[in-house]
Amino acid sequence: MIGRSTGLNNDGSRPETTTNAPNAISDHRNVPTVAVIGLSGPDTIKGTEGVGKSALCNRFVRSNYGDFFEDHISTLSQTDFAGSPVINSDHWLYWGEGELENGTDDLMHGRTSHIRVIEQTEFLDDETFDTISSGSLSPYAKRATKTKLESRDKLMYICKEQLGLETDFDQRVLPEGKASIDAFIVIFDVSPVPHRSFDKQIDVLVPILTNALKTKKPVFIAATKCDHSDGNGQRALQKMLQRKEFKAMAIPVIEVSAVANINVIELLSLIAHTVDKCRCKPKILPYSEALRVQNERRLAIKRYYSTLLRELMPLNEWPAKRATWKHLKTRYNISHHPHFDQFVATFGIKAAQQLYQQYVDEAREHWMQTKLQSHLPRLHNVFLQLIGMERVWDLEWSQAAAIIKAHPLYDEHFQPLGNLANEFDPAVVVDRGEVDSRLPAELLLSADAQRSFHSYQKAVEKEFRRERQEEDFVRLLTECSQVTPGCPLSDVQIFLQGSPAFDCLQFNHAQQVYDHYQADLIRKAELDFTELLLEKIQLFADVVVARRSGGSHNRPLLGLEEDEMIRIREILQEDLRYRQLSRLFELRDKMISEYACFVSYPLVQNCHAQARCTDAVVHEAFPSQFYRTKFCDKSSSSIISLDVAVIGRDTVASEFVNAVRRMEGMNGTIDCEYGLVKIPCKILDDMSVPRSGELSQSVVILIDSLDAVANAQRFLSSQRILFPPIFLPICDPSHFDLLPSLHLQANQLAESYAGVFIPSSRDFDEVDGSLQNSSDELSPLFRKDYVARILSSVCCSQLDHRRVDLRVQFSLMCGDQYPLGSLLSGIFTKCSPAVQSSASAGFATVDIGLSNPKRAVRLSLRVCAYHSWLLNKQVQPIHGHVLVYSARRRASLAHATAAAQSLILSAPASCKHAVGQSILIIAVADVTDFFNDEDANALLTEGSELANRIGAVFVTISPEGTDHGHSVAYMEFFERIYAIQQHLEQLNVAHLEKQLSEALNTSSNSSSSHDRNCGTEGTAIIRVCHA
Repeated sequence: MIGRSTGLNNDGSRPETTTNAPNAISDHRNVPTVAVIGLSGPDTIKGTEGVGKSALCNRFVRSNYGDFFEDHISTLSQTDFAGSPVINSDHWLYWGEGELENGTDDLMHGRTSHIRVIEQTEFLDDETFDTISSGSLSPYAKRATKTKLESRDKLMYICKEQLGLETDFDQRVLPEGKASIDAFIVIFDVSPVPHRSFDKQIDVLVPILTNALKTKKPVFIAATKCDHSDGNGQRALQKMLQRKEFKAMAIPVIEVSAVANINVIELLSLIAHTVDKCRCKPKILPYSEALRVQNERRLAIKRYYSTLLRELMPLNEWPAKRATWKHLKTRYNISHHPHFDQFVATFGIKAAQQLYQQYVDEAREHWMQTKLQSHLPRLHNVFLQLIGMERVWDLEWSQAAAIIKAHPLYDEHFQPLGNLANEFDPAVVVDRGEVDSRLPAELLLSADAQRSFHSYQKAVEKEFRRERQEEDFVRLLTECSQVTPGCPLSDVQIFLQGSPAFDCLQFNHAQQVYDHYQADLIRKAELDFTELLLEKIQLFADVVVARRSGGSHNRPLLGLEEDEMIRIREILQEDLRYRQLSRLFELRDKMISEYACFVSYPLVQNCHAQARCTDAVVHEAFPSQFYRTKFCDKSSSSIISLDVAVIGRDTVASEFVNAVRRMEGMNGTIDCEYGLVKIPCKILDDMSVPRSGELSQSVVILIDSLDAVANAQRFLSSQRILFPPIFLPICDPSHFDLLPSLHLQANQLAESYAGVFIPSSRDFDEVDGSLQNSSDELSPLFRKDYVARILSSVCCSQLDHRRVDLRVQFSLMCGDQYPLGSLLSGIFTKCSPAVQSSASAGFATVDIGLSNPKRAVRLSLRVCAYHSWLLNKQVQPIHGHVLVYSARRRASLAHATAAAQSLILSAPASCKHAVGQSILIIAVADVTDFFNDEDANALLTEGSELANRIGAVFVTISPEGTDHGHSVAYMEFFERIYAIQQHLEQLNVAHLEKQLSEALNTSSNSSSSHDRNCGTEGTAIIRVCHA
């Protein structure tokens, strides 16, 4: 190959100037010189373009793409002709030396490594366009075939821009200013050229060729521009060679293309072999075959370069390894890679950059399409949110895209246009720390988006069709009376066949819809049956009372015996809601048993209303000003000290004391709703119990066994306690089965000794019977919330102990659909909260002004659920009961009725009328219920009849009614029960005075006995009437 000679740089810029001495000679030895000759002269001779002498010389000595120029000088000014050392007043150019690759057996066996190239031409005057005269100018045919040339200080020609700027280019001088021609290359242009026929070219070429042959130097004919030949030029050339003067000469003809660089190096190699008189000469391929070989070589060079780019920047790692063109040459040092050098030499630096850009575009497009494809499934969600299922039916894709782009939420779903391209563009620096999960906006411009939209339309249509089919099938199931809760599809299939709503569905699809329908049906049946159980509260209350009064120890603590279950079934089976669960009789029996357990042992977590249990949401009934105010400012130094005495087994009592200590914060204080308090706990045993006087501490009694129950009874019988005792059922986690029994024992003790019962707050897993762990465990037996409730009760009993004129209890049905706050608003607008109200626990102490008496009456209000007290004795006497029920719910009226009957039945015969008059029955109903709702009308009527039957007061309250209407009813009721209590106290006093006067007339032996009996009976009357 011809090596790279110095000319312009690869990027087209001029190289740095390197000035050789004018007399510099080539370092090479044995450098033959070849003269390139052919048709030259003005356009009248050569036509519109030259025959390609300069292009062939250029490719000879500087074959690289960046050093090759198709356009060269032929027209000069007189100044350049005479003044430029490149021209040096000669009609020939010194092109320099082309280097041959040694060591290639097929090309070179001789000594020649370089060939010096001379071009014989004719320069034209740029004014007259005639040949510039220089001394005695001989004709071109004679001058061009000279074998001895001389031109002192003549510089190597590079390009036409060199003239006048010789110092800006590489300056190489013709060695010794002389050249001896060793061979001639005669150019014959085989391409058709306007205004120049092949005959005319032959006429000019014949004398040139003849003179060249006379020199006895090797002569070669180069058929140039074969890449533009139509075959006529080759035939004209052969015709010329068939002349008698040339026919016997056997002149070598080589088909070349300087522009395509075909057979140029081969021609140069043949000359070198001929000059060196080598026996073995290279074989020159015909142009067509050489073109094929050259194309394969060019494709291989391009393939090697493309592979290099893919190795440096792999497609699968493109986002991480992508690089700009500048970084590719600096970071990856691609400029020194042979594949890159070979490509640049063959195609040029611009082609290398273009191929790089093609790969960048390919990689970027690949990753963009990959990302778009990955986001394509998300378009369905965009269509759903920004267009909706209802509008999508008749939209074209262009309309849908316009709706999406105009939607206010467009920017929340899509990135700005161009972000996707920037993400994979080497020239753009992307912050990889922030991940934008929005969809690329380019997705809407893709054909895949349109196909996705059409797919979404079909999916919506299919979904609507499926929904219609399901709705039709559900409607069919609703109309089929044979479909009952728990009934399998196979049992009713015969009743459904033949209906289009069933036949149009696949069986698996029908089974799925049927299962969903059954689940809803069973759920509704369960709710209906639960409502039935609630309506039969009196039945279950009778069963529980009968069990408690029967005294049988063989019955289980929880659950129902078979005779009890049979009795309940006989009554419930008359109701359709019971029979609806005939196929689910096990579930039905379980619900009956669980409800019986709840009536007997009512825990908030087991309430049918679940989180909406009245005892759990009772705080909603109180305005914010009725919540506990702090007893003292936390920021102040005032700390309240409260004493607690603990009764129980030593280990359990110690664990309780330690749990209280773990609640303490800074300085041993506890932050409670009263402020900062210190609660020292003392464990009482037989030695530390005072023998006389009364206990001024709050007593906490721990019930963990039957022995603890007996010890508590013995202790309470021998002591006077200032504050109500607090009973706590404590159960070891390993014996959770004792928990219900301990709850019952502790509750009975609280009822017997007017104490406070605080049930355990442990969560019980009914599946595996294990107690669930909690993050607020203070000890295995005491949780943080449980101890907090205990300490709150201690604070309440010691800090809230004050005179109360009336105690009124509001009883509500869990799950009733009305706002709790609307019930008490009529009271709270007419009163002021007393200090230390406990609204969060359902209690509030208020001062309220009544017309009779003419003073403020202190009223203690308690709001609770029916189930919290229905079957339990009241710890403190209640002067008035407000029984609330919803006029739209029979179960609510049933609970109010059961509560009223329980209060009447538990009262002594002499007080039944007074107790009835101390009850206010409130029906919560809208104004229109009485006229428009027959069921509500019936419940209102029954409530009114109940009130008339027991002597109670009956009122209706609208949830949206005014506070004034509520206030009047409440004030009248409070005045009523206050008058009743005053009357009862007067009767009790008169009765006691009568008994005392009768006792004075009895004998002295029986006097003391009569006094004790009278006092006991009078006290019993007061206690019972208050209850």
